[in-house]
Amino acid sequence: MTLTRKFLMLTVAFTFMFFGFIAQAQVQPQSLQKKMQNQQKQQISDSTLQQFAGALKVVQAMNRDVQKEMGETVTEAGMEVERYQEIALASQNPDAEVDMTAEEQQKVKQINQDLQQLQMKVQTEMQSEITKQGLTVERYQELVTIIQSDPALMQRFQQIMQN
Repeated sequence: MTLTRKFLMLTVAFTFMFFGFIAQAQVQPQSLQKKMQNQQKQQISDSTLQQFAGALKVVQAMNRDVQKEMGETVTEAGMEVERYQEIALASQNPDAEVDMTAEEQQKVKQINQDLQQLQMKVQTEMQSEITKQGLTVERYQELVTIIQSDPALMQRFQQIMQN
């Protein structure tokens, strides 16, 4: 897997996390879905790929900035990032147990509130930036899926990203 593809996938995963979107296939026969995807692949112009590349570059930059800001939020609250991640992962797994002090519980509660506010701010900014590139959020997500599933289209996209 190429570095660009890995970075695209990481960025997309992060973007989906922030937007809170869960990929849901519409209730359609698989053959109809595949036919529609093939038609969409054929209809993606270089100008659309350029719009997507512009949006992706902005989203990637925002992702780098917000990851740094998230780390700063955790450390400013007086907690190590690794410890916060351990607690956060454990809280998502009903079978996992993690020992926390009352102080850690309070810090985690505050950090979660701060990160939620940051998430809402960044989500709005990402949507705005995607729109400034001439795409809707839905079209951006659609392009992510289509580009990842089509090696030829991925190659065209990578060439545009390199220019």
